[in-house]
Parts: sequence; structure tokens; C-alpha cells
Amino acid sequence: MTLQARSAPLTILAIVVIGAALFILKPILIPLLIAIMIAYIISPLVEKLAQWKIPRIVTLLILFTLGFAALGYAVDKVIENSGAFVKNFPQYKQNITTIVHQYSAEYEWVDKAVGNLTQVLFSLPIGTTANTVFNSSLSFLSNSFLILLFVMYFGLSGHGLHQKIREAFPGGQGKKLIEMVSHINRDVNKYLVVHTAVSLATGISVWAICWYFQVPFAFLWGTIAFLLNYIPNIGSVISTIPPVATAAVAVGVTPALWVLGGITLAQLIWGNLVEPKIAGQSLGLSPLVILIFLVFWGWLWGIVGMILAIPIASVIKIVCSNVPEWKPISVLMGDR
Repeated sequence: MTLQARSAPLTILAIVVIGAALFILKPILIPLLIAIMIAYIISPLVEKLAQWKIPRIVTLLILFTLGFAALGYAVDKVIENSGAFVKNFPQYKQNITTIVHQYSAEYEWVDKAVGNLTQVLFSLPIGTTANTVFNSSLSFLSNSFLILLFVMYFGLSGHGLHQKIREAFPGGQGKKLIEMVSHINRDVNKYLVVHTAVSLATGISVWAICWYFQVPFAFLWGTIAFLLNYIPNIGSVISTIPPVATAAVAVGVTPALWVLGGITLAQLIWGNLVEPKIAGQSLGLSPLVILIFLVFWGWLWGIVGMILAIPIASVIKIVCSNVPEWKPISVLMGDR
């Protein structure tokens, strides 16, 4: 048996073992990855205040308190909105039926196009979905304390990395390694800060549009838009459907069209104009890579995995592009 033939089963076995480990360690790895993202996002602020002689521990404690309070408020609002949505869903079903009958009497294509869609919508387990949202929100709130503890640890220990590298690798090798780590940290930080800021701006825009047109559960739709903005292309489409549908059945078809136009415009401005302008050259992930990462992490960790999939892929590409031996992987992951 050739060496290549022998290595194939070992490779498959290694992939299976790694996949099983990622699934089993999900309760630890998800908070850890989220904490790493948050640590990168807040690191410029922590470093800036440290230059002004404000101790890192003080800055992190303040951010810890504010972060926990903000998360508690957000989770409470999401649970409140989800419960109200389930409570009002029977009325929304009646309104949807009325709208469909009204327009299908005038336009035959409406009945054909929307009839099957409404049947699917009415068959959805809304109550079960609401319970899932409720349980997931409580689970996230309970994990948020662990996440923030991780963030504090990274914030306090990360700034000494360069000194440790100098001590471990004296001479030119250490200098090259520090330069490489600095480039990786800079690129990862820029990507996460810009993309999170754009996602937050998108979520606030969706909330503001829904609030202006008096669409119920505006905070819930803004939160969903913020989270799903981490999923390229399909995330923005999925996050647009609930507020537009809710607007149609709650405040009317015409306001719903304005909501659709406003949300679409906001997504185009933030995602296609502002983000490229601030971030500069795009990471340029291949559509195939995006699809593979979304499917794999979504299958492994559910919706949280899909939200984290593209940041994970982007960080891997950044790391590979800064390590000469791994540069071919970065090229293969790119869209050019």
C-alpha cells in the first residue's frame, strides 16, 4: 500500500475527530469565539485610554458593566417582542387572508403567487419558534457572563504578547514574527470593527425605519438585521422579510412598500458604499468558500454558527495571507 493510500483514511479520521470535538465543545467554543471578536473590537479603545494613563482593568470593568447591562436590556426586549408577536399572530393571519382575497379579486396572479406562500406561512410552528427564541435568548444571557470574563482576560493579557515573543525568539526571527503578528492583528481588528459597526448601523437603520412607519416589534427586527448582516447576501434578504410582512398586515400595504424601500436602501448604503469606503480593499472571499463555511458551521452550530461562519473564514484568510507558507490557502479562498 502506498503512503498516499495509507494517509487517506487517517485524513478522513482526523476530519471526523475534529468535527466531533467542535460539536462536543460547542458550549465553550462559541462563547470563546464571540469573546475573541469582542476583544478585537474594543482593543483600539482600551489601548487609546491606556495611553491616557487609564488602567486597562478600569476600562475593562466599565465596559464589562455597560456590556452586561446592554445585553440584559436587549435580551429582555427581544423576549418581550417575540411574545407579543406570537400573541398577535392570529390577528395577523386574519389580516393576511383579507389582503390576499382583496388583491386576488383584482389580480389573478396574486392568488397563484401568494396563495401557496400564505399556506406555508400559516403552517409554521410560530409558538415553537418563539419558545426557541426565548430559550436561546436566556441561554445567550447566561453565557454572556462567561463571554465578558473571556474578554477581560484577553484585554488584560493580550498587550504583553510582543514582549513574550521577543523573549521566546530573540534576534531577527522574533522581529519578523512580531511584524507578522502585528499585521494579522491590524487586519483582523480592522475587519471586525468595520463590519460590526456597519452591522450595528444597519440594525439601527432598520429599527428607525420600522419605528417611523409604526411597524410593531421594531427593536426585534433591528436586532435580527444586525445579527444576520454577518451572513453575506442571504442574511440581508432574510432580515428584510419579517418587518415588511409585519408592516403589510399591521399598518397597510403602502407603508410596507416604503419599509421595503427604506430597508433595501439602508442595506445598499451601509453594505455597498460605506463599508468598502472605510475598509478599503475587500477580503474577496470566494462564493464557494462562503457557501461551504455557511453550510458547515450552520450544520455544526446552528444559526450561531452561520453568523460566525464568515468572520471565521475572513480571519483564516487574513492569517494565511500574512504567513508566507500559508499564502496559497489565502489565494484559493479568494474570489480572484
